[in-house]
Amino acid sequence: KMKRTELLLKKEKGELIDKETVKTQVFNLGRQVRDSWVNWPARIAALMAAELNVDEHEMHKILEKHVRDHLNDIGDGRLNL
Repeated sequence: KMKRTELLLKKEKGELIDKETVKTQVFNLGRQVRDSWVNWPARIAALMAAELNVDEHEMHKILEKHVRDHLNDIGDGRLNL
């Protein structure tokens, strides 16, 4: 009974948080980061192509491929709570 009271007090103080809330927030953050990376080649390809004096379309295709490959590599990570 004392342990339960202690846990309730910690929850009221904000020292404990709901596991499902954390999972949802981590998922949403991951999605935001992923979406940002997926859109990055379109934003940066022209600048990089001009700087390197290469074809913009080719630069975009190459960047997009490597970003997607990298996201696929890291996409298998698991959160163990």
